[in-house]
Amino acid sequence: VVQSADTRALIERAARAGAVIELVPRFGDLITLGSPLFRVAGDRDQIPDEWLRGTVATGDERTMRQDPAFAFRLLADISAKALSPGVNDPTTSVQALDQIELLLRQVAGRRLAPGARRDTGGTVRFWYRVPSWEDYLSLAIDETRHYGEGSMQVMRRLRALLEDLRAAVPDFRRPAIDAELDLLASAAGRVF
Repeated sequence: VVQSADTRALIERAARAGAVIELVPRFGDLITLGSPLFRVAGDRDQIPDEWLRGTVATGDERTMRQDPAFAFRLLADISAKALSPGVNDPTTSVQALDQIELLLRQVAGRRLAPGARRDTGGTVRFWYRVPSWEDYLSLAIDETRHYGEGSMQVMRRLRALLEDLRAAVPDFRRPAIDAELDLLASAAGRVF
């Protein structure tokens, strides 16, 4: 799993070479032997493959160091597992949703532009893919909506979370929330 990259070293080397380096997988993505790690535009001779590989930290598991979506994944898993037939604990799911809402509020106020790092002259030298607002929202909500479809408590908390979030976020973030509210209404209509 790609855990982090030495962005400072990548930017400095790209600037010296007059190049742009792109990290192909996202932080948190599983890679296999032979998976492409980087694309380089510019003078490749000054940026050897072995050096590039040395700038990436990999491991057996995701971390939150440069992978903020991992926190959402953990909380969504707690929420979904609490709704499994063997556990059937909607209260734990709702508690996880409380924490998910706090994280979504923090993300909603941030600029979620593509990952671009610039050199001291202002030229983009390093690109990496980052989750969009829609990615975070889907990751945070979809599984709980699916597995919690039969729980009035969970459906009610999801609706409150989305409505409260909708009232608190900038206008341009609302269409994704509206889409989630529509999916929630459809799910509730099927069950109740």
